Amino acid sequence: MPIACVHIDHFLLQVELLRQPHLRGTPLLIIDRSGPKKTVLDQSPNARDIHPGMRLDQALARCPQAKIFEADQSAYRSAWDRILDSLEQRSPIVEDADFGLAYIDLHGLDRLHGGEEHLLATILDSIHVAYHPRVGVANGKFPAYTVALSAADGRARRAPEHIGSFLRPLPITLLPTSWEIKERLESFGLHSLGDVATLSFNAMQGAFGKEGARLWHLANGEDNTPLNPRSHDIVITQEISFVSPTVWMPTIVSALEGLLVKAFNDPRLRGRYARVVHLEAQVHNGLTWTRRVAFREPVGDKNRALLALQRNLARVSSLPGPLETLSATFSHLTGESARQESLFGDLRRQAQIDNAIRQLRAKLGPKPVLYQIREVEPWSRIPERRRVLVPYRG
Repeated sequence: MPIACVHIDHFLLQVELLRQPHLRGTPLLIIDRSGPKKTVLDQSPNARDIHPGMRLDQALARCPQAKIFEADQSAYRSAWDRILDSLEQRSPIVEDADFGLAYIDLHGLDRLHGGEEHLLATILDSIHVAYHPRVGVANGKFPAYTVALSAADGRARRAPEHIGSFLRPLPITLLPTSWEIKERLESFGLHSLGDVATLSFNAMQGAFGKEGARLWHLANGEDNTPLNPRSHDIVITQEISFVSPTVWMPTIVSALEGLLVKAFNDPRLRGRYARVVHLEAQVHNGLTWTRRVAFREPVGDKNRALLALQRNLARVSSLPGPLETLSATFSHLTGESARQESLFGDLRRQAQIDNAIRQLRAKLGPKPVLYQIREVEPWSRIPERRRVLVPYRG
């Protein structure tokens, strides 16, 4: 099945540069403060020898002149959703793999667009050229991803006929697996996909279990993983325009209260609870101000929502300028059952776990890495076979 991979390198950086183009050429670090240590999420190419996941103090030691930005997850999510919406106008099946990475099912679409070349051109045209998108096409997600990496900025590339030969020299760091597995592969002297592909299937499976078998197939250009189509929640949006641009928070809160009244009177929200509200405002100087608020517990009435939003807005130190418009978008809607407790202990604990997981997904975005440990072969002499990490499906 032909699959296109849309890849935007340094997507978070590209969003920041579109918002503040005067920073082009300046070494930039986008950091995450949510964990116990500040870490780098993205960096400009001229911030050399720095990679995502590095601690901020280590990064500054290598590039002390870098300008630091705290990650604006709400802005990144909004920008990426707009791109995904545009891609879905070209194909009904689009997978949101990560910020800057999407997979598109191309089956049968070339006939609708007058051939594959025109189809790929329309996909590229749907993305702002400032993002420098690249598209790779292959019969599988991983081969399409590697081909996209080799495409020129703003161009599409088709996988060569012999995909195995194309993959052979590529580094194992491209494999979609944990850093621990990659380090183990390198400790065995396996530094390229060709090194992995030339091993026997039994050797890889014996050393790395089920994950080794999967990586062996990927290194040989075989990927039958189905696309996971992007899900669409019911969203409710209300917007208001200010008579005159304002930065006065009481006026903004008053306008927000009016939006909440309209939202909770919407028939689609009656009997439902919202986990997330996304605030977006057009600023007088042409910028856009956004803020994403994930409620500790789903809210089903105006008063509780307003109280939570007031507490959140109280932490806003300053606005980028006077606001001309303000909109509130409610998403991650759930029913009354999400707030009810089970009568039985085990079911109650599972419901609490599921609710906590849904809250994490609402707060961190649709793709947080959440796994659970399951025993597979507890009697095995090979540690990797005893237990596996599987995605949490709660």
